Amino acid sequence: MPKINENKSIRLLWVLLGSLSVGMGVIGIFVPGWPTTIFLIIASYFIEGNTIEHIKSTNATGWIIVLYLALIMTALGYSIWYYVLGRYSVNKIMPVHLLLPITGVLTAILLLKERPDIQVFIGGLIILLGVGLILIGKDKKIDNKK
Repeated sequence: MPKINENKSIRLLWVLLGSLSVGMGVIGIFVPGWPTTIFLIIASYFIEGNTIEHIKSTNATGWIIVLYLALIMTALGYSIWYYVLGRYSVNKIMPVHLLLPITGVLTAILLLKERPDIQVFIGGLIILLGVGLILIGKDKKIDNKK
């Protein structure tokens, strides 16, 4: 990989090539048979550098985190999500789902002892107002049907 720290135009080119590769990889979501993985690996190279060296140098903690994200956060999380979707209507689930960013911030405060800045609290307030508007709008529609 060339020295990209020295030249702004090379850095810009690297970002553009990485972004183009991500875009080409995302097309695979909509086009069956599109080589998504190849484009995402190329994007990883342009954005993060030598990916193979990063994989080789990962310690046990890194691999435990990868397994946790794959098995618990993704597999178990989506299994529970689809189970709940099968039992309840989307209208009942979405207001709770929209509160996930608030849950994430509260978890970070309580477990990780993070101290978010005012922008995070303003964002949380906007989310709560949005969910409130959804719930109020839903109640008015139910009252109008009666």
